[in-house]
Amino acid sequence: MSKISLTPHASGTGIFTVASPNSSTDRTLTLPDETGTVVSSGSSAVVTEAMLAAAVVPIGVGQTWTDVSSSRSLATNYTNSTGRSITFIVSISSGSSTGVGFTASVDGVVLATTLIAGITSSDVVNSTIVVQDGVVYRVDQTVGNGGITSWFELR
Repeated sequence: MSKISLTPHASGTGIFTVASPNSSTDRTLTLPDETGTVVSSGSSAVVTEAMLAAAVVPIGVGQTWTDVSSSRSLATNYTNSTGRSITFIVSISSGSSTGVGFTASVDGVVLATTLIAGITSSDVVNSTIVVQDGVVYRVDQTVGNGGITSWFELR
């Protein structure tokens, strides 16, 4: 078994040892970060590169606005499976002079309710929502019948 020892900067203490695994299941790597927090991967805790990247990269960095209007429908559940939080902005038209209203929900919780009465059939309202990774989101029109005018997602 070969070992490589790494000595930290002069202001640090201790020695980090990297060794070949003893078996096919002995693959644990434990490293402290600059504040001393231990990040470990192996049988007791798995921290993937994607998890670390998502934890340190703010929303919007490396993401672009994508027009998903043609693949979105009202009253339909969608799941964010991008590995990161996304933001969506949806615009709904009234389709009538009675007004326009809709709700935007994330994980079953209504986060936005928009209602405007007495507008023309061509008027549009919108809302912007952040959706965490792995969470279900949807939009339901509550007043009017115009439907989705546009739906963009920052992903």
